[in-house]
Amino acid sequence: MDFADDARGLAVVDWDLDGRLDVWTTNRNGPRVRFLQNQIQSKAKFVAFKLEGQSCNRDAIGARLELYLGDGQEKRIQSLRAGEGFVSQSSKWVHFGVGDEPKIDHLIVRWPGGEAERFTGLAPNARYYIKQGAGKAELWTPPKRTVRLVPSEVELPETTQAARIVSLSKPLVPSLAYRGFDGGSRTLAAGGRQSGPAGSKPVLVNLWASWCSPCLEELNELSAQRQALGRAGVDVVALCVDDIVDARSGDVSLAKKIIDRLEFPFASGVATKELVQSLDTVHRSLFDYQSDLPVPSSFLIDSNNQLAVLYKGKLSTKQLLEDLKLLSATPEQLRAAAVPFAGSWFTKPIRPNPQDIALKYLEQGAPDKAVEYLQSYLRSLQAGGPAATDLAEIYFLLGRLHEEQKKFAKALAAYQHAVRTNPQYRKARINLGDLLLRGNRPAEAVPQFKAALAIESEDPNILVALGVAYRHLGQVDRAVECYQEALRFRPGYLQAQTNLARLWHAQGKSKQAVKVYRDILRKNPDSASDANNLAWILATSKDEEIVDAVQAVKWAKMASDATQNRNARYLTTLAAAYAENGDFEKAIATVTHARRLATSAGQSQFVAMLTRHLQLYKSRRTIRTRGSKSPN
Repeated sequence: MDFADDARGLAVVDWDLDGRLDVWTTNRNGPRVRFLQNQIQSKAKFVAFKLEGQSCNRDAIGARLELYLGDGQEKRIQSLRAGEGFVSQSSKWVHFGVGDEPKIDHLIVRWPGGEAERFTGLAPNARYYIKQGAGKAELWTPPKRTVRLVPSEVELPETTQAARIVSLSKPLVPSLAYRGFDGGSRTLAAGGRQSGPAGSKPVLVNLWASWCSPCLEELNELSAQRQALGRAGVDVVALCVDDIVDARSGDVSLAKKIIDRLEFPFASGVATKELVQSLDTVHRSLFDYQSDLPVPSSFLIDSNNQLAVLYKGKLSTKQLLEDLKLLSATPEQLRAAAVPFAGSWFTKPIRPNPQDIALKYLEQGAPDKAVEYLQSYLRSLQAGGPAATDLAEIYFLLGRLHEEQKKFAKALAAYQHAVRTNPQYRKARINLGDLLLRGNRPAEAVPQFKAALAIESEDPNILVALGVAYRHLGQVDRAVECYQEALRFRPGYLQAQTNLARLWHAQGKSKQAVKVYRDILRKNPDSASDANNLAWILATSKDEEIVDAVQAVKWAKMASDATQNRNARYLTTLAAAYAENGDFEKAIATVTHARRLATSAGQSQFVAMLTRHLQLYKSRRTIRTRGSKSPN
């Protein structure tokens, strides 16, 4: 076999049930699927088995089959596997070739789990169905049918240095700015429409260089076809890339002389680096395999500001005039024109997906351009442009970008658009709720989290977020229910346990809080904040059954040590633990250090509280207030 296919997946199956194994391949390029029918003429025999597990998995994946031929001395072995090769699954019929051997002695099936069964009474050129534990192999009779497969002949185009790519996704082209040869700035509005008389015409943006022979041939041909192109209603903008390709030279005078000598009848100028980068971003969004744009390259952009056809290498004006007819083609017609051979499609035509280009901008480290591009796409919709694959996804991505740039009001508006566009869009509901919660708007966050839970009810993260919103609203019982529900779905979930313990402590339910904190620290002994909170309760609770000064010092010291004694709140807890343990000198020294840190941080109210603590310790008294709030 020697095909030009870029094959990735392969599956083996006796498709036509003639006892010979056939092959299906899937390709990254076209044809996407190829069937290779086994037509080798042979008198060799076969036997095939289909297994059904009972105590193991139903497909008996992992079973080992040992086939004994002739007098039982010749053995052949196969295993039943799930998945073979790259995202491929062959038939689960286990096929043995037995050559000219007229006799099968027996078969041993070793089922997943170790159980083995022996089967006899088998014959070549037959198929058997075996159920685990049944004790016998049942002969399987193929359905009576005629499989008529008609091979198709694929006529591949000739290999050439030029490429014509009809854009199925038709991405919106960003706004493009270039310099005229007079040094003045010119603008191609978003998608290629020129400001000025060109207005709503489709336009061909051509990138060329003065030292490129195919480029000069192309400019000559465009000039010669000026009347035909004018009748077809297309404008041309030829942009020289001399000073971009050769950064050492900013001289474009030769390019200007070429344009003047040709009496080039269309707009021309000098491409800016930003313009080339924008067009290259559009180009890269079309392909998985990334390569730089060659010169010449041309972009046919329709009147809706979308890329219709990309030409890499020298274009043919005859082909260009034909391609102009595609600007009014249906998605099905466009798709048929995009491939160099006929075929049957099993997917729907591709719709625009502006996220591809936005993500390319993000890969380039240009989030502002990603935002600008998405916003220009949304503006194009208001002007009647075609809708994207999933508009809610676009609003969601825009919201995320705004949020990363700390533009929270814009992020909020984008998430709200996403939710209105698709009320079932769970991720948008979650992000909108989080943003509202961070903006101290818990009452508005609650319905977003509840809507997300209505879509997927067993999400502990959303339950915790809803619990936090209820806590801010003062609805403590509902918050507790949310945290407990989250722990039911994910036992030991740290955030749910910590929030629950803090809530119970705030309510004065110190015993419940201590129990949860101890459970947290058993699993996460390095959690400084939880160690600090537990230490505070053990040192300051009014309930004598809870107070444990020694343990309080242990946990408070662990929290302070973990932060190199630089956390004033943890030091406050450690001082309280020392005082409860009767070590007032250490309590005084520790709270004094905490007060210095708080003073340096400008925390005046905290400093005042620490001053009161210092006076208590100097008078050899401790902090024993019921349900005292943890300094953490």
